[in-house]
Amino acid sequence: MAVADLAAYEAFLSQHVMTIPRTWGITSHFTMKTVKPPR
Repeated sequence: MAVADLAAYEAFLSQHVMTIPRTWGITSHFTMKTVKPPR
């Protein structure tokens, strides 16, 4: 899943993921920039 920005990600979580029964919490990690270009 790709979203346009952090606001869109927050909306996706609150409107879709967090509505799934027995979903208690979400942990996310974001890549802020490319440190080393892919080979």
